Amino acid sequence: PVEVLEALSIWPLKGRGTVVFDASYFLDNLQALLAEGRGPALLVGGASSLGLPSAIAAAELHRTLGGVKSPKLAELLMRARAHEFDACAIPDGPFTYEMLLEVSDGVASGLIDLTRASLSGPRRCCKIQAWPFGFMHAPRTWAHGAVLQNLEPAGEAELAGCRPGDVVLAANGLATLDAPLPEVAAALQSASQLLLEVVQPILEGPLYLRQASTAVVRELAGRDAEAAALGVIPRLSHLLAERRSLAGAADSEVGLSEVQSRPTVFAGDGGSASRLDVDIVPRVQFCHVLHGMKLFAVESDAAAARLIKGRSPEVAFPVDLPLPNEEGGDFLAGSGVSVAACRADDVLCFWGGDRHCRANAMAEGPCIALFHDYEWPGRS
Repeated sequence: PVEVLEALSIWPLKGRGTVVFDASYFLDNLQALLAEGRGPALLVGGASSLGLPSAIAAAELHRTLGGVKSPKLAELLMRARAHEFDACAIPDGPFTYEMLLEVSDGVASGLIDLTRASLSGPRRCCKIQAWPFGFMHAPRTWAHGAVLQNLEPAGEAELAGCRPGDVVLAANGLATLDAPLPEVAAALQSASQLLLEVVQPILEGPLYLRQASTAVVRELAGRDAEAAALGVIPRLSHLLAERRSLAGAADSEVGLSEVQSRPTVFAGDGGSASRLDVDIVPRVQFCHVLHGMKLFAVESDAAAARLIKGRSPEVAFPVDLPLPNEEGGDFLAGSGVSVAACRADDVLCFWGGDRHCRANAMAEGPCIALFHDYEWPGRS
C-alpha cells in the first residue's frame, strides 16, 4: 500500500522474511513467521507498538546522543565518565583499550573485536614467574588471538608488567596473534611460567562491543535508561504468555520460553561488523535497536544460498569496506540470504541456527542494541 511505502524512507528487507506493522499479529504468529526457511521477522516500530520499555531507553539515548558532535563510541564512553558530552574532559590523541577499560564498566563486561585496532605501539616482554598467573583472557577477534583482562591487583601478571587490554603477540615463543582460540588457551594455560610478548592496542578503527551488560546504556544515557532496558524481557515474556492464555494454549504447547533475565548490549561504530556465524546453541534471537541502525544478513535457506569459499572463519561485511572477496556480493544477493535493516524502535527476530552476521550502519552516532533469546523446544 502507498501509505506503507511512504511511511518508510527505505524498504527494510531484501529476500525471504516478513515486515510486520501490527503488534498483535506479530505476537499471535511469531512462531509461524520464524518457521524454517521463512527468514527473519521485522516489527517496524515494535518497541512502541508493543509497549516495551526499550522505547524509553531509545528516547533517553536519543536525548543524550542526538546532538553529540563526535559519533565515536570510545570517545562517548570516555566523556560519559565525567557526564560531559559537550566538554573535552578527555585525553588528547587516540585511546588505548586499557584507557577504555578503566572508565567503562560496560566495556569491561563485554568483548571487543580488535580486528581493526592498531598494534603499532611499543612491544613489551613480560615474564610471569609462577602459577596462578593472575589474569583472564578474551579473544582478540571473533575466533583468534588473546587479549588480557581482569588482572589481579599485585598478581603475577601485573608484577611482570602486563596491563589490562594487552594483546598477546606470543607466549613462550609461540605466535598467538592469529592463532585459533584452542591453541591460544593451551599456550596460556599449559606452562608453569610464561614469557609474553604484548602490545597495547590503539582503538583507531570502528569499535565493536558485544555481549556487554546494560551498564553501557547507563553510562551513555543514565540509570532510568538502564532500568528500561532491564525491563524488556519481563515485559515481552508477559505479552507472549498473555497471548497464549487468550488463545487457550496449554503449557505443553508453549513454543517459546525465556532463558535469560537480562539482555546483553551490542554496540558499535558505523562500519563495524560481526563475523558470519551460527549460534552454538540455536534459539530465537530478539534484537531491539535503541540507537542508530543495524543491518542483518540471515541465510535462511542454506541449500539455495551460495557459500563463501574463503577458508577464513571470520568472514564479515563491514559497510565501510569493500566486500571480503568477489563472491561476497553473490552471497548477499543469493535467494537464500535475507538482508534486513533495523532502526531505533524496531524489533527484529530470527532463528539463531541460521547462519547470520550483523553490521552497524553508517548512521548518526553509534548503533546500540539489546539482544536476548528464547528457547523453541522441538526445533534444532
